[in-house]
Amino acid sequence: MTADQNEQELRMTLLLYLQRALLGAISPALRGVTVGWHDKVVSVICYFHGSATEEDREAMDDVHTEMLADLYPEYNVELEVVQIDQPRVMPMLKVWAYRRRE
Repeated sequence: MTADQNEQELRMTLLLYLQRALLGAISPALRGVTVGWHDKVVSVICYFHGSATEEDREAMDDVHTEMLADLYPEYNVELEVVQIDQPRVMPMLKVWAYRRRE
């Protein structure tokens, strides 16, 4: 398998795992979720409009746990909750897993 094929396979796998983990976890305040990877680290950033509530943070903790369970021990997963209010632009890592219509 070529490096490009490996990259595409990893991209598809990460998106499937992350989108499955997000099912039932998305609140109206969640603007977007982006994912990136390098070496053996997967980074996920969850952008919220306004401060994430305790319920939002617990939901993102659950997403993080599901991603860890899917990817351990091959990858370390880092998940960050960030407040970037609309209309500010949300920086993308490698790909969007979720982005609300604004």
